[in-house]
Amino acid sequence: MLKNYSWQLSLLAVLLFLFNSCAENESTIYRNNLNLERSEYLLQHAENPVHWQSWSEQIMSIAKKQQKPIIISIGYSSCHWCHVMERESFSDREVADLMNQHFISIKVDREEKPDIDFYYLTTAQLIMGSAAGWPLNIIATPEGEAFYAGTYHSKEEWMEVLNKTIDQLEKNKGRLYDYARMVKEGVINQTQPIEVADNSELLNKEDLELSLRTWMSEWDFDYGGIQAYEKFVNPPQLEFLLDYNELNPSTEIEDFIVFTLKNIAQSGLIDPLNGGVFRYSTDDKWQIPHFEKMLYDNGQLLKLYSRAYLKYNEPLFLETASLIAKYLLEKLKQDSELFSASQNAESEGREGFYYLFSKEELGEELLNKITQFEFDSQNIHLPAQPLSGSIINTLEQLRASRVAPEIDHKAIISWNALTIDGLFYYYLASGETAILEQAKASLNTVLNDSKSLKHVAEDPYSNAVLEDYAFLSKTTLTAYQITGEANYLKASIELTDEAIDRFEMSESPLFANSSKNLSSSVPRIINSSDGVLPNPNASLSSTLYHLSHITGVESYKKRYEAMVMGIQPWVSESIGFFPSWANILLHSQYPFYEVVVMGEEANSFAEELLTKQFANTLTLHSSEENEESPLFKNRFVADETLIYICIDNTCLQPLSDIEEAKDFLTARE
Repeated sequence: MLKNYSWQLSLLAVLLFLFNSCAENESTIYRNNLNLERSEYLLQHAENPVHWQSWSEQIMSIAKKQQKPIIISIGYSSCHWCHVMERESFSDREVADLMNQHFISIKVDREEKPDIDFYYLTTAQLIMGSAAGWPLNIIATPEGEAFYAGTYHSKEEWMEVLNKTIDQLEKNKGRLYDYARMVKEGVINQTQPIEVADNSELLNKEDLELSLRTWMSEWDFDYGGIQAYEKFVNPPQLEFLLDYNELNPSTEIEDFIVFTLKNIAQSGLIDPLNGGVFRYSTDDKWQIPHFEKMLYDNGQLLKLYSRAYLKYNEPLFLETASLIAKYLLEKLKQDSELFSASQNAESEGREGFYYLFSKEELGEELLNKITQFEFDSQNIHLPAQPLSGSIINTLEQLRASRVAPEIDHKAIISWNALTIDGLFYYYLASGETAILEQAKASLNTVLNDSKSLKHVAEDPYSNAVLEDYAFLSKTTLTAYQITGEANYLKASIELTDEAIDRFEMSESPLFANSSKNLSSSVPRIINSSDGVLPNPNASLSSTLYHLSHITGVESYKKRYEAMVMGIQPWVSESIGFFPSWANILLHSQYPFYEVVVMGEEANSFAEELLTKQFANTLTLHSSEENEESPLFKNRFVADETLIYICIDNTCLQPLSDIEEAKDFLTARE
């Protein structure tokens, strides 16, 4: 009897533990739990009276179990309007009470979870019928299917949205939820590439030129860039135009590239004191920026201005690249050799306060010596400009009296990959060996953890997404071309193979943003267009193309071809949204050159060729016999440095004169 009684007590204890655990799990939604997070953005909301939860499958399960609608609010730590809404609405008890009573509220750091952000950003664009941004506020069913989307709202506007939603949930919940399911299906369908027939052909030169000419109607020939009231620099677009114009020279296109880059270099987007690029301009003349600085902008523009300098030998472009590098190395570089994600737009509660100067503190004499843009009636903003040492000292002393905007120290792998790529190109432009060593040190730090790659370095809960693998595998190929070090080729192959395994979609030749190995409440969807970041699918496609030439692996070539065939109808229709893909299409429209340099002077010869930035060209080198690539096979000759110029592994007679090789590639015979 005693034995049976003891067994029953044990079973009761287990059941009570499980019941209490479930109760505790569900009770989490009745308090703000963001104090447990690592994200600086989430921690900024940890004191809100809103019962914020971080995104997790556990929270989504609770929402489904309780059949409670959810609010998903997405932002990031350097987002000015996110801070404004936090102060006006999420810190307000009246707003919080309404949210806590009727919804489960989830905060998402878009930099931590780009796959979640991309899904809801795409959803918002479908619901709103226009581009969306941050803060992004979604109201959704317990299953996470959105029926409302909006960006920044004042307290009054947000209260109105909440009250109307609560009213509609009481009266028309079924219709709202049906609409949400339709929106979800629309997002999935919208992100799928168009199916093409097996006998379809790649776009030809004429098709691409026609699409480009249509796009040119959107160009701003007065101030540079694309016509808009607010202007973002779009590196993928300008990178494509650099290569396209080399292969298909046009004075009109070249003038537009140079004009745009010069205007930006002399604009209010460049900080003349600390260096670095602000995120976007709030006017069409590039004068007054939105003052946050993002790593991905600075990394990409370091590469773009370095490449533009190498192509056009314009000193202003190298000066601009140097100002960007200064900011990256002095402000964002961490002890780990990686780079922080961003710097806030505001300090001391005011946007741009750190960067603006009042007319009174500068004085009339100094105002007459410097160029300035009027921010408001009291304050001015300094554009990028050559400044004397004494003026710089004066301005730095004024700035030093202020609190610098906070830096978000998370090290995002994909953004670091873009930045390291930029450093390699800046090395080619500047010739500074210290920059090459920095690029290698930063890349090696990332690659040390590539076997268990995360989206945010050293965050065990951060799942790597497609862009981490895609951008990093492409950067390692850049490193391999410049250094010739075999470990970088090996890393690129491993990362590419892992990306194929993790992110492939059975129904599409393109890859999903999120891994198939993870369960998620949001569907796996495909990101196919460029934004201010290059498209990760296009980046991976480019790497597959180059690896097919380096390794001779046929499966890489087939997968690249399937990806390009699937996306090309969209490229033809709207090239401005798909410039990275358009750049890849150049591989099939113009001769693609494989340049192999072998011998004692291979490194210096290859570097000299790389500084010419020949479009549609893969440059490899080795100073000794090498079996890394079929392109090296039987091409080493002792005591000579030979340059083999090949098209699809069919090579011309080797050259020993570097100038002759450069002349040939310049003429594109």
